This record gives sequence, C-alpha cells and structure tokens, in this order.
Amino acid sequence: MQSIIDLCPPGKRLDLVIDTDAYNEIDDQFAIILALLSPERFRVRALHAAPFDNHRVASYGEGMERSFEEILRLLDFLGLAPGDHVKRGALSRFGEAPDEFNPAVDHLIAMAADYTPENPLFVVAVGAVTNVAEALRREPSLADRIVLFWLGGHPSHWPHNREFNLRGDPAAVRFIMESSVQFGWFPCAVVAEALKTTLSEMELNVQGRGPLGNYLFRIFRDYEYQDLKAPAASKTIWDLAPFAWLIDAETCNVRTLPRPRLDAESQWQPQPDGAAVMEAIRVRRDPVFRDMFEKLAAFSDGKIEPKLG
Repeated sequence: MQSIIDLCPPGKRLDLVIDTDAYNEIDDQFAIILALLSPERFRVRALHAAPFDNHRVASYGEGMERSFEEILRLLDFLGLAPGDHVKRGALSRFGEAPDEFNPAVDHLIAMAADYTPENPLFVVAVGAVTNVAEALRREPSLADRIVLFWLGGHPSHWPHNREFNLRGDPAAVRFIMESSVQFGWFPCAVVAEALKTTLSEMELNVQGRGPLGNYLFRIFRDYEYQDLKAPAASKTIWDLAPFAWLIDAETCNVRTLPRPRLDAESQWQPQPDGAAVMEAIRVRRDPVFRDMFEKLAAFSDGKIEPKLG
C-alpha cells in the first residue's frame, strides 16, 4: 500500500471532501475558504456538516444544522451554488442511533465507490469525526478507498486529551484509531496551536478584501471567547493545518507511527500493533497565513475562480 505522502505528491490535483463543524467557532470558515481558493490543488467534491455541542447551540444535532447553514453562507460569498454537494450529517454521537438517517454518510459512501486504493478520495475532517466513523461502520470497504485527515486531539505523547473535537465524540475517534483507514492526524496542542494570528494582521490582510474578506474579518474581530484588542492577544486558526500540509508538505513536519489507542479516560495508550498513522508534529505558521492571505486577495481581485463538485 502506498503511503499517504506518496498518494498526494506535489502537482497532483486531489479530490476532496470537507467534513466540518463550521459554526462551532471561526476557524473552519478560514479553512474552507483556503481549500476552495486552491482549485489548482483540490477538486472539492462535497462539504458535509459535522455536529458539535457548545454554548452556541442547544444540542449536538443543532450544531450540525447551524454548521450546514454556515457552509451555505460561505458558498454564497464565493458565488458558488451548493447543488447536490452540501449534505447534513449526524444528529447524535457515534453509536447512539445506528439507524439514524445521515445524508453525509450516504453521500460519502456513494462517492467513494468510484475510487481505489491507488486513487483514493481524500476526506478532511475538522470537527468531531462522527460522520466518517459512521460511514466506515456502515461500509467497511470504504477504508480501502478514502484517505482521512483529522484535526483533533492532542499529540500522541500528550498527558491528556482535553480538546474540543475529540471530546465531542470520543467513541468515533476510538473507532477510527482501531480501523485500517489510511489516516493523517493533525493534533492541536503544540502543532495546530502554532497557527496564531492577530487583529492587526487581519486588518491588514483580510479586511477590505470584498464581502468575503469583510465577513471573515468581522467574525474574527468579534470572537466571543477572548478580547482580541488586548495587548499581545492572538487567536489560533486551528483548522488550516491539514489543508496547509496538503497544499504544501513543507509547511509541516510529520512522522509515521502505530496509531495509539484511546482509553476509557480519553488518554492515548501505545498500541504497537496498530495500523500506521501519519502524525503532524510541527506546523510553520508564516507560509500558511501567507498563502491564505494571497489567495483571498487574488479572489477579491477576480484572479481565482473557485469551483465545487
């Protein structure tokens, strides 16, 4: 079997599905935009709404619905019609309602039927990994036709996993870690955490870049968890990490190891006989933000035509 690195060499256009809890906070929006403004690298075939549960919503399922609405909002800014390429996902956590109707799961299984281990469909999940785990449970052969990248959890050596995406659905993470799917993992602490930016940098590079830039600047400026006008304040745009590596592998250092086991306390335990996982261990933030800012400016100037489907 080819390694993940061999499957996505420089210059190859990758077919991509984005699974996103887009309304959870503000980082998904930047990541989705980066992917759709990179048509030379990605053919974005679909966007699937992932669930979440925090103070912004009343339930896990409402988190999915609000994420679905946010995806549509972003596509509108890009002048893209959703067509049949945007799907609602899970309403409940993995294993809680195994017969639940899930359009994202059905869509992923149907799309992946056209792919092979040598020419897989790439799936980037930047939220709770509920939809992908459920698709793999319903159709185990999917593991041979997709490559999964997940932003979530803390590094394999970290003493705890107090991290939002993992805590959203640990059973789904446990299922993925025990599966054979080709898997690239972008942890949060130390790794994606490095992707910080500031209000002044956003004012200089995002504000004024058309209606899309103004929207992205506004949700950043008005981020409710912290005062970004305070001295030395910065905000992490976590979800850029897997897209950045797929666009340019030089932005990240990665290693391959047996994927760890997630125990009942949601801590990593070594699993020497586990399937391989590609784990990111470092991200270089400057080229990542430079690429995003340049593409946003090019879109504002009419030099990039995003596509969906």
